[in-house]
Amino acid sequence: MNIGDLPPELLVKIFSHLSQDDLFTVIDQVCVNWREQLLNEPSLWRKINFPYHVWIDFSKYTKQFTNIATHIQELTIAEHRLQQVLNYGGNIEFSNLKVIHISLDTYDFCNEIVKRCPVIETVGLSIQDALRVDIEKCLKILESITLKGLLIEYRGEREKFNRAMTSFIRQQPALQELTITTEKIFADNVFKDLFKWCPKITKFRCGEDCISNSVFTESEEPLDLTDLSVTGAFDFNDDGLSSATSRSRNLTSLDITGCTNISNEGFRYISENCRSLKNLTFGSKFIDLIPLAIGSESLSVIAAGCQLLESLSVRQCSIDDLGVTRIAQCCRNIKVIDFHFCPMITDVSLFAIADNCVHLDTASFTLADGITIKGVIAPILSCLKLYRLRFGFCKNITHVPDTAEDFAPDEPEQERGVIRRYFEKVNTINRDGVDINLSHLKILQLPCPNITTRTILQLAVLCPDLERLDTGRSRLNFNQEEKEQLMSSCRLLSYEEE
Repeated sequence: MNIGDLPPELLVKIFSHLSQDDLFTVIDQVCVNWREQLLNEPSLWRKINFPYHVWIDFSKYTKQFTNIATHIQELTIAEHRLQQVLNYGGNIEFSNLKVIHISLDTYDFCNEIVKRCPVIETVGLSIQDALRVDIEKCLKILESITLKGLLIEYRGEREKFNRAMTSFIRQQPALQELTITTEKIFADNVFKDLFKWCPKITKFRCGEDCISNSVFTESEEPLDLTDLSVTGAFDFNDDGLSSATSRSRNLTSLDITGCTNISNEGFRYISENCRSLKNLTFGSKFIDLIPLAIGSESLSVIAAGCQLLESLSVRQCSIDDLGVTRIAQCCRNIKVIDFHFCPMITDVSLFAIADNCVHLDTASFTLADGITIKGVIAPILSCLKLYRLRFGFCKNITHVPDTAEDFAPDEPEQERGVIRRYFEKVNTINRDGVDINLSHLKILQLPCPNITTRTILQLAVLCPDLERLDTGRSRLNFNQEEKEQLMSSCRLLSYEEE
């Protein structure tokens, strides 16, 4: 039996693992059978993404678009590229396209969206040159269709933008999602109109410091928001957070990154009002030498009130082990933990996570010098659903001891216990072969300045199904024997030295 004899459903399954570029330019050139299976399978073409910033010779993709246009449900593309497709395909129609993200060069291209996408529900517009693209004319064209979502990135005149948004909002009573990225040009009264004229709004995201407290404080009417993101807003503080969360009791996702005037008191409002919260992101938006004053008191309050939390991302705050431990103990459904530049975190936090977070999928810690190799090993041994683990620039992650007895007698029992368990697992694997209970970790990232090849080889034994290994710019020098040992331990591994 050869690959040409495979049943169609299996062939399509194989195709689904190929890159977008291969699907567009390679597979249909192999044989007639492959071409037919490729072009007649909608699942392969539901989401197409051609980022604006990636340079490619797009002419080789245009022909294929005419064959698969009816399959596409979500498309990310630049106007000039889509124009190439339309020039080639003539009367091409995207009859099932529901979501489009497009970088506009001219306002009148919105007419093509309305004309060729009859079931469009969400439009994302990126407008970098406000002189060439008239925002008022863009949104006036889109007013003619009923949208569920609008995502807009705009750099331009404040008054024109606010007029355009005010008019658009009043024509979109079915709008459920609004995402705005601007530069301090959005007037608060436009947001107030949003909640008045679009009662179905559930997802509201705004960035670049374009919102203040008054958007939420001037009314007490309840909101149906489930996803709220207010980032980089210096005029949004505890009062605004109190009003926003008390009016939005069904919030499941909250992002207040860069709102530096929110204090520990603000987190009490989140805890009291957002009992259904599953995703929380906060902290500094930019790297600074001094972490924000938000500390473990805030995390402890969140842990007590938001016990359904599944994802927590903290950036540059004064969090220590107490806060992390409380999250690990109270939020047993936690799947994603990300602490970036929280220098007070130590191995104690990792031990607490290992002991309590049985559903953990992704964990990341950076610039925490209190974490050692024992903190790395603990979740690998205990969190059996862990898929990705990252420790960035933690200078005290160095080497694993040669034996469990190499620790001084005064080492804490918990730390010695982790190392003992490590050697027990390694000895079991060496004696009986791969331990299937440790085949969960697929991505291990250790861009740490003092990491060694010996440490990597020791960890590799615990991660037989590892697919990606990243040591950053540490420039580890594996000799040929070490490379063979590494690949023998992790047969699926893709590793490139810098």
